[in-house]
Amino acid sequence: VAKQECEKIDRDPATLETSMLVLALIGDQVDADAVPDDFKQRAVVGTGEQVAEQLQAKVFGAGVDGVILSPVTLGGYVPGGITAVAEALSPLMSG
Repeated sequence: VAKQECEKIDRDPATLETSMLVLALIGDQVDADAVPDDFKQRAVVGTGEQVAEQLQAKVFGAGVDGVILSPVTLGGYVPGGITAVAEALSPLMSG
């Protein structure tokens, strides 16, 4: 759809910035089976490092420019969970 709309206004689709909303289930005890099938493409699970690896594969590796991350820590607030994701993502974002 985006490509067709760009053609209508003579715009190169490569000039569009893209982003993806991704649900991040953060925690050592989180299993991918907890994610309903309908959400698996837009969800990442696990530790901060695992979440970052999955974002690289599902989002950045697919050519998407950015991510809007909706973090969830299961079992309530987990100190350092969101920080661990940010630290693991930092090298991906700066490179």
